Amino acid sequence: MKVSAPGKIIIIGEHAVVYGKPAIIAAVNRRCRVSAEKSGGVTVRSPIMKDAMRFTVAEAKRLSEKADALWKECAEARDFTPLFAATKKGGNALKAGIGKIFREFRIGEGADISITSEIPVGYGMGSSAALAVSLTKALAILYNKNASLEEINAIAYKLEQYAHGTPSGGDNTASCFGGIMRYIKEPKSMEQLDLGKLENFILVYCAPPAKTTGELVQGVRNLGAAFRTDRMDALGLLAERMLAALRKRDHAEIKSTISETQKNLQELGVSTPEIDKLCRAVKKAGGAAKLCGAGGGGVVMCYHEDGAMLESVVRAAGYEPQHVQLGAEGVRTES
Repeated sequence: MKVSAPGKIIIIGEHAVVYGKPAIIAAVNRRCRVSAEKSGGVTVRSPIMKDAMRFTVAEAKRLSEKADALWKECAEARDFTPLFAATKKGGNALKAGIGKIFREFRIGEGADISITSEIPVGYGMGSSAALAVSLTKALAILYNKNASLEEINAIAYKLEQYAHGTPSGGDNTASCFGGIMRYIKEPKSMEQLDLGKLENFILVYCAPPAKTTGELVQGVRNLGAAFRTDRMDALGLLAERMLAALRKRDHAEIKSTISETQKNLQELGVSTPEIDKLCRAVKKAGGAAKLCGAGGGGVVMCYHEDGAMLESVVRAAGYEPQHVQLGAEGVRTES
């Protein structure tokens, strides 16, 4: 059997969503696929792995228990660096995540797991969340666990915590439920938005980040509280402005909010010279652009009411425009 879940882009609200501000998140038609068959132990295969991973169910469960304990220690210290160091070793985040799923569903047997993905890893498009969601649902179905989407989403969020420390939960929620949503972490709120077909947005792949999402979020956490709070407040207001602008198809306001958002993200230190250069080129042509996700590289979202002009600007800057559907279907069973 096979399950797939979509990646996502944050149209607006990255980083601020971690601090309780609203974000507008769209599932995109780039998907992660997981197939699973029953087995005594656990084997994981993927084209991006040099060799298959093999381990026992007991090993996976023990590792997830250790990751849970380490996460609690890091949360108390407000520093997840030790967790990231541990989970980055030898596929430990994936092993612990599989162990967590086994523990949550009380699964005692293993699985032969195959993973393929159209979502670029480390580019701010929710690759880890799509894997967490599709893996959780695949194992639930394999072992006849009648799990709701809410349960799938809650477990996937726990897997995301291993990789990112204190993620907003927006990535896994978008991947699980699909569509375009207004999302708030605390108190948790998800509103599916009916915005129709959003056009003239193009994605551009810049150089991938040198740091993980968790490390970039930790870097923002380490900033002065007053400095950080001012920018988070501004980003929260910009998200509400963007939603109103999208509903009215107010091109000028859409571009203004995108540009102001990028300025705030620059000030938080999560942009790069490459991204800044591309954003300037798009703005000079009458459009707007901003980084997507945690930053430090990765995907840039570009917008212009003249789609053909935007494509030419992106190509002139040396990039290939990436066209995606905003508001794709959430997690689904494929076979």
